Amino acid sequence: MQTNASQNRNSKKPKLKQTKIELTVQEYAQHRNVSITAVRKAIKTGRITLNQSKKLDSELADIEWSKNTNPAKQRNKKTDLSENIDGTSYRHSRAIKEAYSAKLTKLQFEKESKKLIPIDDVKISAFNAGRMVRDRILNIPDRVIPQLVGKTNTFEMKNILKSELVKVLEELSSHPYHEQ
Repeated sequence: MQTNASQNRNSKKPKLKQTKIELTVQEYAQHRNVSITAVRKAIKTGRITLNQSKKLDSELADIEWSKNTNPAKQRNKKTDLSENIDGTSYRHSRAIKEAYSAKLTKLQFEKESKKLIPIDDVKISAFNAGRMVRDRILNIPDRVIPQLVGKTNTFEMKNILKSELVKVLEELSSHPYHEQ
């Protein structure tokens, strides 16, 4: 009976059971993607056990870890203290806070250096300027009517009205924010 080479190879080598992988505390921490401190704490509290060679059997330790570890006390990405509820990191939050702090400081400086004024002051000034313009324009007929009495030439009446309007507008433009 002839056998081919692949059957010879398989028959010469007996199938080995997977050997247990023994890991150091540091290697197991990397395997679980946790800190070395977390692994040491698990060993100290008896949640996982070391073998005689002071190493961890990865399969057994994984089973013990799952069985003896309270998931509510585990930190994961969602509950990590370095991230906020909305997923932003502490560094990102800190950068935002510093940017707003700089803006507030700039606004305070501009306010104290009189580059910025309160909006209420602007509203009051605008109201007063508008009232002054209205009052000056409404006073024109009282001043002009005596000059227009007896005039029949529309060109002459137009020039009197125009000169009075120009006079009022020049007064307003020379002192737009101050009442005279």
